[in-house]
Amino acid sequence: MQLARVAKGPRGRVVPLNATARACVEKLVSFNQERGLSVAPAAPLFQHKKHGPLSVRSIQRLIKRYREFADLDLPATPHTLRHSMASQLLASGGSLVSAQKILGHRRIASTQIYSHASLEQMKRDAAALGG
Repeated sequence: MQLARVAKGPRGRVVPLNATARACVEKLVSFNQERGLSVAPAAPLFQHKKHGPLSVRSIQRLIKRYREFADLDLPATPHTLRHSMASQLLASGGSLVSAQKILGHRRIASTQIYSHASLEQMKRDAAALGG
C-alpha cells in the first residue's frame, strides 16, 4: 500500500492508497496529461479546462449527476462519502488514530463522532440479523 500526501491549507494529510486506488489515480493523471492539463506534483488532480482546481460546488454537482445517472435514491455528497469511509474504516477494525490522520482532524474528539456512528450501525445490523 502506498501513501499519497495531500495538503489542506497549512496542514497535510496522508492518504493510504491500495493497488486499485493507485491505478485509478494513475489513470486520472494520464487523462489530465492527454488533455494538456498540468500533471506537476503540486497540480490539482481534479482540474477544469483552465487548469485550476474544481470548486467544491463543481464536485458536489458531479457527485449529484452521477448519483442520478446510477438511479441511486441515496443522499450522496462529498461529506456523506467522507463520513461513510470513516465509519467503514472503523467498522472493519481500523484505529481511531488512523481515521483521525486520514480525515485530517486535529482533535481525536472530532473523529470519535464516526466511532459512535459506527457503533450505532453495528447495533442496527445486529438487530436486523435477529441478534
